[in-house]
Amino acid sequence: NPNPHLGFGGGGPHFCLGASLARMEINLMFNAIADAMPNIKKVAEPRRLRHAWINGIKELKVDYTGK
Repeated sequence: NPNPHLGFGGGGPHFCLGASLARMEINLMFNAIADAMPNIKKVAEPRRLRHAWINGIKELKVDYTGK
């Protein structure tokens, strides 16, 4: 059975108060990049960062041809 502990990342008492704001800011940032650079394309699958304390994207290769 998996451990039901929710202290780090599941909304427990130690969950980051700024997590929702950080997610919103990242979403806004990527939308702004997509608006400013409509020809941007992903050229490879992202390299994931998997760690005991943090998960995310370590590298995402893209190609951009200017207007």
